[in-house]
Amino acid sequence: LAAEHEQKRAKAKGYEWRDTGKVIKKAKAAMKDGDYEKAVKLANKAKRQSTNALAQYEQQKNAGPNY
Repeated sequence: LAAEHEQKRAKAKGYEWRDTGKVIKKAKAAMKDGDYEKAVKLANKAKRQSTNALAQYEQQKNAGPNY
């Protein structure tokens, strides 16, 4: 899944969001049950979360106190 790839990228930066893994698990379960529409919707949500986590990392990587 593309969502898993993005999740791994976010995790490598230390910015994986808490629920992304759970959403991927639900997507896989839906796919296994044959509910492809739900699986795609959940996978897209997980990918979006990871993409947003990476964007958050980029915005905050140099954050710190301003002395």
